[in-house]
Amino acid sequence: MNEKIVQMIDLLFRDVETSEEVRALREEVLNNCQDRYEDLIRGGVNEEEALAAVMESLKGMEEVLREYPRKGESAGDDGAAEAETEAQEKEEEKAAPPREVFFAPEQVKTLETRLNSCDVKAELSDGDRIEVERTEDVFVELKPDGTLLISQESTTDQLFGGISWKSSLNSFASFGEAMDQLAQNVGRVVTRGFSKNRTESRVRIRIPAAAHPAARIRTTCGSIGWKDAVPGEIFSAQTTSGSVRVELDESYLLPEVKIGTVSGDVDADLSAEKVALSTISGDISWNGRTDRLELSTTSGDVDAVCAAGEIVLNTTSGDVALELRDDAPAKVAANSVSGDVSLRVPGNVRKVSAQLKSLSGEVRTRGVENAEDAEIRIESNTVSGDLKVYN
Repeated sequence: MNEKIVQMIDLLFRDVETSEEVRALREEVLNNCQDRYEDLIRGGVNEEEALAAVMESLKGMEEVLREYPRKGESAGDDGAAEAETEAQEKEEEKAAPPREVFFAPEQVKTLETRLNSCDVKAELSDGDRIEVERTEDVFVELKPDGTLLISQESTTDQLFGGISWKSSLNSFASFGEAMDQLAQNVGRVVTRGFSKNRTESRVRIRIPAAAHPAARIRTTCGSIGWKDAVPGEIFSAQTTSGSVRVELDESYLLPEVKIGTVSGDVDADLSAEKVALSTISGDISWNGRTDRLELSTTSGDVDAVCAAGEIVLNTTSGDVALELRDDAPAKVAANSVSGDVSLRVPGNVRKVSAQLKSLSGEVRTRGVENAEDAEIRIESNTVSGDLKVYN
């Protein structure tokens, strides 16, 4: 049992009057959070991102717990607490940074986000400056090397900020102070995350046509959208529990694209010399052209329409549907354990070099014949799924 998750749940329930029903609810929430955390860790997510995803999944619980009696509840206390909250919110608004900042295109070489619980949307603008619009919990910094860094305080910093572990071990009293600080930090994180008045964290980036910064977009619990703005040499988008949607005109051929999620879907319309798309439990959809395409998912489906020289598809239990848009030479390797694999070649293609193997599934070809010297070469293997090649 992860102790940090236990502390989060304890703090979430700390003001709720104890009863058999509340105990059962707390136990159910705790087990669900622990299961989600362990699933993420097994999926390759680090501890910080897994904890952030667990906190994100608890949104809405505060509303549920409002229906239960509070400890020491009284009208006077409620009024005082509400007034204190309003005063604190007003002070935070006064201290908040400006919501919009602007940069000249020549200032920004790389666009990088390091976000925890935040949606990101980037789009082409008709202006002449790079514009960043964000909520007050998001920070923007232009570094000397031209990196425009958009970030939030990390989960680790939020949980362990203000604690000196070395000094806390000097005595029982100082260790107790460290534990008190940890409890306050967790309470602050949980309260921010569950407040119904809390504005959802988000970033909106508008990029003019004259700017082509390299892009490294990363958020733990949030969706990523990128539309029409043309990035530079590098484009990568990573999220843990959100989806990714990228739309670029096919006339732009990017050098390299990497997109990955854990539980969200990937939907991309773009072209690049190299494309790598991956997810664990989400679906992948791609349309474009590339020299090399790598698609990987564990339990999600893959749907791709493309012109590509080399294609590598791997899935465990998801289905694969691939359509080649032209009859140029292509090499396809599509593998699945229990999913079906369907490969469609252009209508004017009559010969393919196909090696298709399935232990217990059905293998079919329609409209094409197998020829060793064919320029479209297909190798596909599955354990229990069906294989089909047709035009």
